Amino acid sequence: MRELMQEMSLSTHPDQLTGSHPVRTSSFWNHKRARRDLFVLLILAIVLLVESHTLDLDDQFDDWARGHVWLGIHLDELVLVSSIMFFGLAVFSARRWSELRDEVDGRQSAETALNTSESKYRVLVEQSPDAIITADGQLNIQFASKAACEMLGYTNSEFQRLNVANTYIPLERDVAVPRSRELTVGKTLCFERNVLRKDGTYFSAEVILRRVEEHLYQAIIRDITERNRLQQQLLQSQKVEAVGRLAGGVAHDFNNILTTMIGYCELLRDQLGTGSDARANVEEIAAAAERAASLTRQLLAFSRKQTLQPKVLDLNAVVGNMDNMLRRLIGEDIEFITKLAPDIGSVKADPGQIEQVLMNLAVNGRDAMPHGGKLIIETANTVLSEEYTHLHEDVKPGDYVMVAVTDTGSGMTDEVKARLFEPFFTTKPQGQGTGLGLATCYGVVKQSGGHITVYSEVDHGTTFKVYLPRISGRASSVPTTPSTPAASGGKETILLVEDDHAVRGLNARLLRAKGYTVIEAANGREALRVVDQRQVNNVKLLLTDVIMPEMGGKELAQHFRAAHPDTKVLFCSGYTQEAIDRGGELEPGTAFLQKPFTPMLLASKIREVLDNQAT
Repeated sequence: MRELMQEMSLSTHPDQLTGSHPVRTSSFWNHKRARRDLFVLLILAIVLLVESHTLDLDDQFDDWARGHVWLGIHLDELVLVSSIMFFGLAVFSARRWSELRDEVDGRQSAETALNTSESKYRVLVEQSPDAIITADGQLNIQFASKAACEMLGYTNSEFQRLNVANTYIPLERDVAVPRSRELTVGKTLCFERNVLRKDGTYFSAEVILRRVEEHLYQAIIRDITERNRLQQQLLQSQKVEAVGRLAGGVAHDFNNILTTMIGYCELLRDQLGTGSDARANVEEIAAAAERAASLTRQLLAFSRKQTLQPKVLDLNAVVGNMDNMLRRLIGEDIEFITKLAPDIGSVKADPGQIEQVLMNLAVNGRDAMPHGGKLIIETANTVLSEEYTHLHEDVKPGDYVMVAVTDTGSGMTDEVKARLFEPFFTTKPQGQGTGLGLATCYGVVKQSGGHITVYSEVDHGTTFKVYLPRISGRASSVPTTPSTPAASGGKETILLVEDDHAVRGLNARLLRAKGYTVIEAANGREALRVVDQRQVNNVKLLLTDVIMPEMGGKELAQHFRAAHPDTKVLFCSGYTQEAIDRGGELEPGTAFLQKPFTPMLLASKIREVLDNQAT
């Protein structure tokens, strides 16, 4: 852009930008010396011609001519001198003719080159996506390029009746225009400003202003609206990553603490009577711990660092299984409608997380309709084209399954939509929302390889569309809550490997209370050593943390099952998916329990693995 401005500044008149520079014509006959020489040559030729016809230059005449004198010169000498002069002038005129022809050709070549150069710059100016404007010393516009006309909405003739000040919004006009006039000749000023269009709207622009002469300014204006949007996306992405790093950094220790709190709260609650005041206090502590655990899960989901257990799903089945729960959730004053397309494709995602997304979107729709309305959930196969993905850079073109959640509520302004998926952003009154519901939806969908978008207008409702990549394969049934009673236990031997002393002590106590025989170890190496020393051969389940010092859970499972192939494995962790993957990604289908978990969930999961998991 700077180079273009410097090249254009070589011109001394703005007409060169429009191609109106006059073309000079040159001809041999325009040179006075050439006309004079040819005239003398013509006169001498006529004289010689007359002499050759009037004088009989035979031998007899030669004798006669030598005896006659004209103006003191013998006639034969006159003929000789005239002939010499004729040939001399002919040679001189031929040389002058050649010089003049070269001069004319050179001047015509220069004019052709000038016209070519002007055509090149004319094309460059007219085809430039940036607006190019020239103005006089008073900033009255003299020329505007095609892009300038399209960008600001004026015709070229309308531009020439405007001053540069007319392109500034009123709040900036009084400061910016005097600054432009202070620019000295040969200097360039680069800045960003808002450019006012003819229709009263404005856009952000980068301007390079150069004062070429005392009474000539040249400016290049570039629309940077899209660039600013991308910068905002980058800042948003950086905020997401910052929150993700924060959540990931505290998740492990925080989840271990919450696991211990929730577990001991349940033990105390079981020991206290139903009407005890102490039991009520314990239940409040447990509820607070559960809220903290939920907040941690939402932060990890938003930052796309939670551990997923993806399965091949039929979204129609997911919506169908949630039907009764969603109806109770939104209330009787809201009409619940489902429009499920037949034969939709399968997707691969964590069923629990997809249910959480649908629940959050339904709650968001419910809150937008305090006086009732309609909540509609639709599914369909769709294709996202390359044209669509050009407008959404984080989306890949291809086949998708779409699930849309629409409400007929109050809708949203553009300002709200711009911040909709930010963590902790909410339009609800203080104390009525954490601002993580939609942020969680965003994180889950992105981590599943999908795309989420929103369409909304004030007083015309809102539609959220979730796109998940369509895959080939048959969908598995949506898992339901295990039917095994929470109080059920067993007599099997469990090898419990956990590096956190508090969590290990709690889990060992809970499992022994359920009737299991428990062998404890603080890490993988200790577990192998303890089993070898005790010569234990009847371990039915290895319950191990994933990330531990000296030897992690995955390496432990490989070594242990090499010697005990019938032993089943249940992994647990308070770390994020990213940290778990660094320790070696768990194989698909591996039994996994995310911390924090309740004693009931632990007992149910252990029973499920022992009874159902294939060896």
